[in-house]
Amino acid sequence: MNAPCYLVAGVCVVAIVLMTGVTGRGAEPPKRFPIPADAMRPEIGHGYVASMDFGEEGDKATEGKSGLLLFENGKPLGPPHALHQDIREKGQGRYSHWERETLYFSASDNTDPRKNGRKYEVASSNPKSTLGGLDRFPAEPKSHTEEVKSSRHEYVIRMGGTMDGPSTRTPIGYGAWSQVFEPNKFVKLENVGDVPVVNPWLIVNGKRNWRTVDDILKEAIGPYTTEKEKAIAIWMFQRHHRHHATTGDAEVVDPVKMLNVYGYTLCGDDAQVLTDLWRAAGLKVRRGFPQGHCTAEAWFDNAFHLLDGDENIICLMRDNETIASEADIVRDHDLMKRTHTYGILAADNRQTDEFSASLVVYEGHRQGEYATHIGHKMFFTLRPGEALVWQWGHIQKVHGGFDGSVGMKSWGDRAAKLICNGKMLYTPDLRKPSGRHALSASENVAFGEADTSKPALFVKTPGQPAHATFSIQSPYVIIGGAVRLLSKRQSADGQLKVSLSFDGKAFQPATAGSGFEEVINLDPHFPPIGPARYAYFLKVEMSGGAGLESIAFDTDVQMAPLSLPALELGENKLLYTDETQGSAVRRMRITHNWVERSAAKAPSAPAAPVFPENGAAVEGTQVTFKWQEPTESGAAKVTDYHFQLSQHADLRWPLSPNFDKLISNTASKGKPEYALPYVGLVNPGQEYYWRVRARNNAGVWSGWSPVWKFTPQGPGVPVSLRLAVNRDARTVTLGWSANSRGRRPVRYKVYGSNEKGFTASDKEYEVLTESIQITGKRTVEKWPSNLMAETQETRMVVVGPDLKLPNANKAHYRVAAVDEKGNESGPSDQAFVQRAFIHALPPMTATIGQPYRYQVSALSSLGDLRCRSFSPQHSYSARFWDKDDLRFELLAGPKWMTIDRATGLITGTPTDTD
Repeated sequence: MNAPCYLVAGVCVVAIVLMTGVTGRGAEPPKRFPIPADAMRPEIGHGYVASMDFGEEGDKATEGKSGLLLFENGKPLGPPHALHQDIREKGQGRYSHWERETLYFSASDNTDPRKNGRKYEVASSNPKSTLGGLDRFPAEPKSHTEEVKSSRHEYVIRMGGTMDGPSTRTPIGYGAWSQVFEPNKFVKLENVGDVPVVNPWLIVNGKRNWRTVDDILKEAIGPYTTEKEKAIAIWMFQRHHRHHATTGDAEVVDPVKMLNVYGYTLCGDDAQVLTDLWRAAGLKVRRGFPQGHCTAEAWFDNAFHLLDGDENIICLMRDNETIASEADIVRDHDLMKRTHTYGILAADNRQTDEFSASLVVYEGHRQGEYATHIGHKMFFTLRPGEALVWQWGHIQKVHGGFDGSVGMKSWGDRAAKLICNGKMLYTPDLRKPSGRHALSASENVAFGEADTSKPALFVKTPGQPAHATFSIQSPYVIIGGAVRLLSKRQSADGQLKVSLSFDGKAFQPATAGSGFEEVINLDPHFPPIGPARYAYFLKVEMSGGAGLESIAFDTDVQMAPLSLPALELGENKLLYTDETQGSAVRRMRITHNWVERSAAKAPSAPAAPVFPENGAAVEGTQVTFKWQEPTESGAAKVTDYHFQLSQHADLRWPLSPNFDKLISNTASKGKPEYALPYVGLVNPGQEYYWRVRARNNAGVWSGWSPVWKFTPQGPGVPVSLRLAVNRDARTVTLGWSANSRGRRPVRYKVYGSNEKGFTASDKEYEVLTESIQITGKRTVEKWPSNLMAETQETRMVVVGPDLKLPNANKAHYRVAAVDEKGNESGPSDQAFVQRAFIHALPPMTATIGQPYRYQVSALSSLGDLRCRSFSPQHSYSARFWDKDDLRFELLAGPKWMTIDRATGLITGTPTDTD
C-alpha cells in the first residue's frame, strides 16, 4: 500500500471493540452513516480525503483489512483497499480507508464529491466497528455534587469503568493528538451563596494548577534543581501539552493562555512560550535563527542548547549526552539527520529528518531573545448566582484566524476537534441584596426588592437618565453566547435600550428590539477573527416606566482540553481553594458530570523483556529490543506499543526523540520490538533503562511495564580528530584518538565525502538533494558508499596526489571504531579539510615543441542541504546552494602557459625562445 507522501506524517489513530459483542449484526445490513461535505477536501488528481471517526483501524494498521464500506447514493463504490496512486490517477470510485480518521476516495465519475449533489455514506462489515460513535454503546451516567463552605476543601470521587481519557489518548506530539473516549462531560463551579468568591479553583490529583506562570513552573519542574534539569523538564512539559496550530495573533504566546485557553502553538508562538518559562525559572535564554522556523535555546552546563518544543527535537552530540546547540547543528547536519523529528506521532522518515536539518543554516552572530509575554492569570471572581462551567466538547466556536472547521484543518484534520467550549453563567437575583454585585456602574436606578409590584430594577427619578451596566469577566477567551432580559413596563412611555462595550466606555447597540423580553445573540460581537475578549459590559438604559425584572448571561468561552479538571479511573483526590477575604461564609457548589464505560478494557502490560534480558550486557549499540506480547484470554488484539528508553532509572525523560516511539510509526510496525535506526545512538559501557506499554485495537493503553535495564558493549566513538598538512608533498593526514569509553578498538573505518555534515555509510544510500515548496518537487538520489578504507592505526593519509582509494581527496572525513568482536561505534565528528587545497603535483618539466598539460586538482565541498526563502510563498526551497564554485588563476609562469579559469586546466607549448 502506497501512503501519500507528506513532510509530516499524520497522528496515530485508534479503534474501539466491544467486550460484550453486538447481536444481530450478521443478519442485518450494516447501518450507513453520512460523510459531511465539510469533512472532505481535495488531495491529488481524482483523489479526495474524508476526515471523521470511521470506527476502526484503517488499512495502514491492519495490512489492508479495514472493513469500511463506501456508498454513493446508496450504491457501493470500489474497489476498496486501492493503491493511492490509482485513486489519484484512475479514480472511478476507488477508495482506501488508510487510517482510523482518514479515507482516500474518488467519485464514481471522478467529479468533485463535495459539489456533485450525491450522498456519500460509510458502513462497516467489521462487527467490532464503532462507526457512529461510542454513544451507541452502554454507558452509566454519573454525577457528584459537593457543597463547599471554606477556602480550602478536599474531597474524593471514584470513577469506575475500564477506560478514561489518559488510557485512550495517543501520546502528545507535533501533530494533533486523538482520543477514543472522554468520560468527563462538565464540572460546574457555582456560587450559591450571598458573597462574591475570589479566585476559586479546582485541582484534581495535584495536576493542572496552571493559574500563573509560577504555578506552571511548580508542576513542570517538580523536584529538579539544576539548570539542565529545569530546562529539559520545562521543555518536556510544554511539548506534552500542545500541538501544532495557532490563533494567528499574539494570544498563544502567553504561557498561561496557551496552556489553559488554547492548547496549541506554531513554532513562532512556541519558542516564545518556552523562552518565558525558562526565563521565569531563572535560566539564560537566546533566540534561534532557523530558516522558516522559530526556536529558542537555554543555557546550562556553560553553553547554549537547542530544545525545539514545536518540532519536538533535541539532538545529541556524539557523546550521546550533550544536547547540541543550534550552531552545533549548523556545523554538522548529521546530528539532526540521525534524530527523529516532528514528534512521536510522526512516522519515521529519513527525508523528513534531512529536510528538518536543512532549516538550520544560520552562521552569523547569535544574540538576542524574545520579549516577554507573561501577563495573563486565571484569576476571576464568582458573584452570587455566577458559575464557571468547565466543559468537554466543541460547539464550533473558536477564537483565531480560522473558523474551527476548515481553516483549523490546515494544521491537521484532527486539530479542530481539540477545542473545548465551556461557559460563564450568571443569573443575578436582582431582588436580593446580593444582586447588587451584578452592577459595575449605575445611574438613577432603584431596586424593587420584595415589592413585586415594581420591577426588580427601575428608574428611581422619572424624567432623569437612568442606566444599569452589567459586566462579565472571564479568565477564558469569550467566543459568543447569549443574554436573556425580562423587563416590565409600568407605563406606556417605558422604554429600554441595550448596548454592548468591551471597555465599559465605548458602547454599541446590542439589539434592535424593544428590550422587553429579549434574547441578545452575542456571537456576532465575538467573531473568530478579531481582538481576543475576556470581558464585556452590557448597559441597560431605562426611561419612563420601564424596568428590568431579570437578566441571565450565558457566555461561551474557549478552553484547552488538557487543562480541564478531569476525573480519571479509580480514586480522584480533589482540592478546592479560593482567596476570599473576610468573615462572611462562602457557599460554593461543585457539580461533576461524567459517564462510565466498560466497553473495552486495557491489555496487560508486557510482562518481561525478550531481548535484552533485564540487566544483560549486549554486543553492539544498534540494539533490537523485544518483549513479550500480552496474551491473556479474551483480550482485544494488541495493535501498537509505546517504547521509551532513558539514561535515568526513573525514566524521567527519554534520552532523545529516537527513544520515545510509537512502534506503528517505525519499521517494526506490528511487532513487539523496536530496532534502533542507527549504530552509535547509545554509549558502550553505560547502563540504560527502558519500558513498554501496549495498546489494543480498542484503543486502550495498558500501564507501563516494569523498568528493565541493559548495558551495550563495543568501542566508543573516536575523538579528537585532527589534520596534519604537508604542503610540499600536497598531503593531508587525518589523526584521531581512541575513546576511553568502551572496548579497545582493533581497527578503524575512515569515511570521506564532499557533503558537509554527511552520513557515514558502508553501502549505497539515499540522500534528499532537493525540496522546493512552490513546485512540490522533491528529489532523492542514491549516492555510493563513502567508506574510504580501514586501518589499525590512529591516523591515515586522506589527501594526496597518489591516493587511489575510494573517497580519498574529499573535503570532509569521519572515523568509526571496530572492536575485536566486530562491533562498530557510531561515526565521529567530522574533520574539515582546508579548501581549496591543491592535491595534484604538476609535471616539473616541459619539452620544447611538445604540448604541456596539467590538471589542477583542488578540494571542494558540496556544502549541505539548505533551505532558502525567495518569497512568503516560496520560503522552503532546499538544495545544495552553497557548493564551492572554484575559479583558477595563474599567478606566475612562463608566457606560453595559460589556465582555464573554470576548470583549472593548465596548457601550453614551450618554444626555444621561452
